[in-house]
Amino acid sequence: MLVLSLSVAGADPKTEVSEAIKKLGEQSGYSWIHTPKTEGSQSARRQGPIEGKTEKGGFTYLKGSLGDISYEVASKGEKMVINYNGDWLSTAEIGENQRAIQRLKALKKPVEEASQASKAAELKKESDGVYSGDLSADAAKALFALLGRRAAEAPEAKGSVRFWVKEGLLTKYEISVRGKITVGEDKREVDISQTTTVEIKDAGSTKVSLPEEAKKKLSLCVIMHESQLSRMAATSLAPWSTRTISMPWSSFRRRMSGAHAPMARACVIFSKSRLHSRFLHGRLTLLVRGVA
Repeated sequence: MLVLSLSVAGADPKTEVSEAIKKLGEQSGYSWIHTPKTEGSQSARRQGPIEGKTEKGGFTYLKGSLGDISYEVASKGEKMVINYNGDWLSTAEIGENQRAIQRLKALKKPVEEASQASKAAELKKESDGVYSGDLSADAAKALFALLGRRAAEAPEAKGSVRFWVKEGLLTKYEISVRGKITVGEDKREVDISQTTTVEIKDAGSTKVSLPEEAKKKLSLCVIMHESQLSRMAATSLAPWSTRTISMPWSSFRRRMSGAHAPMARACVIFSKSRLHSRFLHGRLTLLVRGVA
């Protein structure tokens, strides 16, 4: 009994938080509310709360707002679709290089975000179930850079984290960053800070229900040139079966307009302009998942 008591009393705060995050990741699903509070930036201040839910090995759903614009996002693995004016569109259809798409893709699920934050800080136990610490200089600068272009140019930033654990499970965490940005022709410095609070709920009972259109978009085939295929990690191809064809792009397009029209409508074309201009007589590969 004495040995056990000494072991518990001497537990490392970082280990306790890591185990709490791991336990959350082992749940069948969970929900969360991501609430940012920004001071010093009008544009960043427009970001409203984000409601999220995820199922282990399944879909993730986000709903949020930016100013007067509301949005819905669904994802599975590396694939993401967005409800754009009532239609669910893949990020490839909207444009992978769009700034809004890149910001959405930068959002992390709590298990991933909390894990990265905990590893980047020396933690101490404040009270029963509450842990805190300062972020490393590199981690603080990386998080501060997410506040915008000028923030990304800042030479340094500071930050801190707090975690709440109940019955061995992560229930809440808070990440704060602060720094200075340079604005105006007079190059004046402005203090910027953001505190993001993430509250977790319904661990083990959350279910994600998506509209059929969104689920279909997340289970489509993609078409790409073999040179693009070779750059993809083998693990990302695990759920897909592949079919490689050799024909000019124009011939492929005519073929798809006939008997294979349903397949054409179900496919997302990556880098279509590059395929047409640079790989007119190249080999195309169909990666098919969930399409008859």
